[in-house]
Amino acid sequence: MRVEAYEEPLTGATRLRDVETRVRFSRVVAGLAWPKGDSPGAVVAMAEDVQADPVDRVHTLRLVEYAAHADVERLMELAAGVAPLAGDRQGRSAVSAWVGNPWHPFAKRLRRLNDRLTAECRPRINLRPAPGVGAWQLVADWAPYYDARTVGRLAIVLGRRDLVAQVEDAGRDIRRTLEDFPAVAALFWVIAHCDERKVRRGAVVERPGAADSVAGY
Repeated sequence: MRVEAYEEPLTGATRLRDVETRVRFSRVVAGLAWPKGDSPGAVVAMAEDVQADPVDRVHTLRLVEYAAHADVERLMELAAGVAPLAGDRQGRSAVSAWVGNPWHPFAKRLRRLNDRLTAECRPRINLRPAPGVGAWQLVADWAPYYDARTVGRLAIVLGRRDLVAQVEDAGRDIRRTLEDFPAVAALFWVIAHCDERKVRRGAVVERPGAADSVAGY
């Protein structure tokens, strides 16, 4: 998916939308999960629809980008390039929030990357704690967030069979820790963050950095 910023005719506020479908988004949230054993680390970015389902009032999440790599440095480089705004010449990203495990030993490497991103006037990866991270998380603890969007309804659109397959694999071993499945962890953390931290619809919130005023963040 390619995301672009646009100006609302009536309010003048800068928002986000899909370049092709023109579906409007309230935010893009990205999850970053570090490599674990033989499992490569992963980045999953999801966009949340502005319009809720008219029946159950759930805002659909749509996959913007998914990337994985076993090398930590390469993974961080991939993360830095996630969800660029289409047509934007300032190197800004559509991502308004990064969630993951900022206490993991690998997270210390973000400091050097962020220094370089700042020098290049590119958005930093300010990794905030995902819901429940730091505790002993099992797949079973967080699967309900995914199930609530896929069982009996379709409130999440992934469009990547390889990512869906990893969710299915994790579902066969729900007593293992979530971070044993980095791609699944990144996805579940994004869903949990969006479900637990609702957007104030219509509000314009400024955030510091290279992406000021983009999408209301």
